[in-house]
Amino acid sequence: MKNTTWTLLTPRLLSARPGVQKSRRSRLFFFLFIGLIFWTGAFLIFYRVLTYFQSVQDFGDILAIKLLSMMIVTFFTLLLFSSIINSLSHLYLSRDLSLLHSLPVSMVDIFRSRWLISAFDSSWMVVAFSLPVFLSYGLVYHSGIFYYLITLAAIVCMCLIASGLSSMVVLLGAAMLPAGKIRTLFVILGVLLAVLLVVVLRMIQPEQLVNPDSFASVVLYLNSMQALSLPYLPTTWITDAVRFALKSELGGSVLNLALSASCVLFLLFINETTAGAIYFRGFSRAQTTAKRLFKPVTFSGH
Repeated sequence: MKNTTWTLLTPRLLSARPGVQKSRRSRLFFFLFIGLIFWTGAFLIFYRVLTYFQSVQDFGDILAIKLLSMMIVTFFTLLLFSSIINSLSHLYLSRDLSLLHSLPVSMVDIFRSRWLISAFDSSWMVVAFSLPVFLSYGLVYHSGIFYYLITLAAIVCMCLIASGLSSMVVLLGAAMLPAGKIRTLFVILGVLLAVLLVVVLRMIQPEQLVNPDSFASVVLYLNSMQALSLPYLPTTWITDAVRFALKSELGGSVLNLALSASCVLFLLFINETTAGAIYFRGFSRAQTTAKRLFKPVTFSGH
């Protein structure tokens, strides 16, 4: 089964080998240059902020950890939305799916290969622009190789968890509605999600990170800063894994990383079981129904 999945992934891997055409190299270098400027700017901003936090006596570490938690929640939210759109495209709307489903392979193998491709496509950009954040933490806290290894593994788990949750939503949704219509719904939900993200950030009140005088007492301030998140959420495990790695605490870091990895395996098992039961039904419905939720508006001319 694993060999079949690898075979299905081979065309995607081989397509990445050819070099970029000369006509597109200038455009590629331009976007790489813009990305490098943004990457460097993000790194310098976070490095300066974390350096300032280190100068805040007694509260510096708490401020830094709260900022880390906020960033991980933000990255995870972006990954969820990106994964939903990519899962819909790769599992139901891609043009080569008819060819794949005509091959003598199981639904689970097709699902697994498309899920891995979707996870990569939806994650690489978020991961690329999250690296300055984690790199700045490692440099400010003078962390060793252990921190970077744990952080890399935690990022992979975060991406796979987001992709697993999104795939489950897509599988269940496509069993009830055609995939094309679901995509329209999720675009609308994406706008609402962006609004929700702004509301959540306002509820977190990031400006309080540098304004302890607004609290009635030091005790109230500490309690508010330490109430980061719920202990059973994946974002909490990922935050704790990175947080313990910053302090070179092996036990707590490995434990939270193991929780994240076990969540990935559990989601993969649930998704493959669900895909074996309902994936083809949703794919068939996507091929035989209109791909628009709303009919285009037409105007009759005179």
